Amino acid sequence: MATQAQNIFPANGSTGIGTTVPNVSALLEMKSTTKGMLAPRMTLTQRNAIATPATGLLIYQTNSTPGFYYFTGTAWTALKSASAWTLSGNAGTTPGNNFLGTTDASALLFKVNNQPSGKLDFSTNANASFGYQSLLNNASNNNTALGYQAMMLTTNGGYNTAVGTYSLLNNTGGYLNTAVGSNCLQSNQTGNYNCAMGFSALMNNTIGNANIAIGNRAMSNIINSSNNIAIGDSAMY
Repeated sequence: MATQAQNIFPANGSTGIGTTVPNVSALLEMKSTTKGMLAPRMTLTQRNAIATPATGLLIYQTNSTPGFYYFTGTAWTALKSASAWTLSGNAGTTPGNNFLGTTDASALLFKVNNQPSGKLDFSTNANASFGYQSLLNNASNNNTALGYQAMMLTTNGGYNTAVGTYSLLNNTGGYLNTAVGSNCLQSNQTGNYNCAMGFSALMNNTIGNANIAIGNRAMSNIINSSNNIAIGDSAMY
């Protein structure tokens, strides 16, 4: 005895399979907890033999890269799942083909707590930063900041390098400064050509220029003096 699925055609124009009350927004609604919908299955040759396929026609191809295919109006195209980097890591990646980044001349931005925490600029801006709020207010170019709030307040200063927590934190318009170490040149605002290496080296310098401080707390308390050289632990502290 042949069996036939029941089709319901209510007055609202919706068709139901497995339901007598299909959703009014759907032309066809199917309901089941034990069965799925089976698309037409055919080979590549059978698919290509379909005469004048309608745009949007969907089939399942069983050979030659099996999968779902739809007709775009001009060609058959495979349905593919969107690829993405997952929260638990990725496998099967190919360096050079798979990467995090942009494919146009746009900067790459990272955020923590919705705050800028890393940026790789392109071309003329040429800024690079990594660390919470590093280079947060930057409007200049050729700055490099690495560390928590490194160069956070820099606006117009350019060609600066800050490596370490709070390094060049308050620098606003100073140019060509190099700070390597936590709190280095932390108070610098408009001082230029300074080089500080070591914890808190030149920490309180604000407007002094062309100072070189190498060592833990070297020249830490100098505020506006210029053209000094201090090398060693707490040198010229």
